[in-house]
Amino acid sequence: MVQGSVFLLVRLLPGHVGESQRTCHVISMPATDVTPERLTAHCGLVIERGTAEVVERGEGMPCVNCLLRAPR
Repeated sequence: MVQGSVFLLVRLLPGHVGESQRTCHVISMPATDVTPERLTAHCGLVIERGTAEVVERGEGMPCVNCLLRAPR
């Protein structure tokens, strides 16, 4: 993990996309108390604040592109 960063798994909330598109995306963000207005997943998907939920590891279907691009 990059020092000073946290990795989150998030997926869009129901109603923002169809159920089959609610994959879990990998997000890297600085370890601060401030939540940015937008988060960018490793696959390039831009997620607006309030449109996603944090999920636990092993929960939901992963975004393959995020997995391929996430740091090891």
